[in-house]
Amino acid sequence: MIKLPHLLAIDALGDLCRRRDSWVWASSRLATRLGDELSCAPTLREELPASGERIARLVVFGGGTRIDRAKRWRAKQRSCVELLAVPTIWGSGAEATAIAVEDRDGEKTIHVADAYLPDARGMLPDLAQCVSTERKRYASGDVWAHALEGFLSPLASEGLRSDLAAVVRRLLDLPPDAHREWFEISALSAAGQAQSSAGLIHGLAHTLEAELRSGQPEEGWGHARLCATLLEPVMRFNLQASGRSSELLAQYDLPEDQILDRLGGYFDARDYAACRAAIERVRMRILRDPSTRTNVARVGRDALDFFLADVCA
Repeated sequence: MIKLPHLLAIDALGDLCRRRDSWVWASSRLATRLGDELSCAPTLREELPASGERIARLVVFGGGTRIDRAKRWRAKQRSCVELLAVPTIWGSGAEATAIAVEDRDGEKTIHVADAYLPDARGMLPDLAQCVSTERKRYASGDVWAHALEGFLSPLASEGLRSDLAAVVRRLLDLPPDAHREWFEISALSAAGQAQSSAGLIHGLAHTLEAELRSGQPEEGWGHARLCATLLEPVMRFNLQASGRSSELLAQYDLPEDQILDRLGGYFDARDYAACRAAIERVRMRILRDPSTRTNVARVGRDALDFFLADVCA
């Protein structure tokens, strides 16, 4: 039920990166590591192709923001160009979805179209070796958010829920250093959620990110960090506000207590305090966010008081 773009073998990916008609877009700091991983030294480009460049494919290495930029470029500028996406960290799953997120002046715009789906994806798990433990924790929280919100979404089909329930079971058993498995399950979680919808975790994260970045630019707020911190509070809200969450967990034999315990491992009290302070200021924007409106439990104006109460601190 969950469909993923074709996964290229490492040697095939290396061959495509060496071709003269390929444009390899990645940060220059990856040059040495990509040379080691691909057994070749592809010419890395710092920018997307100019309008006059004659290329057959765009190969992008990076996080969700860079991959989404490549998706939008291909859709707007050169739809005939093949797009190959290789994530450098798990979390966004951008390499596996027909969704492109655009961040303009602090406002998140979600684009959904077949043109945004990469033609193929790659996986170089060792690229995550140089990522900090903290960033990996944030990224893993983002994976959990995709899996749970896709599973609980009122738009999910029975077959998709069954597939995402299997993803949640795998997440419960997944150690933090299993890089290959995290990359694969990240793609599955994001693709599964893309076939249903997001929920309040994303409604809050989309809205609070700009607010917190503006007020605390030195803190480096990002989407995955917010999702990780909001996981447990939103799950507890959903369980309290509607019986539907508990019904679905029981129906698919998912252990509620174990899930809450695992989500609690991503919670950061200091980050949550900053979120709580911002929620009141942007309450109406949270309620208007499309992801909030497809949450498993209805989110009315008074519902956000749950996150302001001391019991959730």
